[in-house]
Amino acid sequence: MAETNDEILADIRQAIQKGRYVFKQHAMNRVVERSISVEDAKNALMHGRITGERWNNVFQTTDFAVEGPALDQRLIRVVVAFERTSRGEYVVIITVIDLHGGM
Repeated sequence: MAETNDEILADIRQAIQKGRYVFKQHAMNRVVERSISVEDAKNALMHGRITGERWNNVFQTTDFAVEGPALDQRLIRVVVAFERTSRGEYVVIITVIDLHGGM
């Protein structure tokens, strides 16, 4: 049975709280380019809501778009996926977008 958005958000938040997340290089590039800090992205994930999901053919996983507030209350979107490794499950942060900055 598929998980609900609330269950998926709970899994994302638990991973963030436990430090079980990684930023892809693309996300780190966007953090710098868009003046969105790592803490902004984490805050959005902790206080946001899922606004979309899509199947990613390249990585063979589902991506989730989470929209929430940066620390300065700007609305940002953080796109994440789950990745299982031999050390457990991680949230992979794929990209970050400033919804008011146009980037």
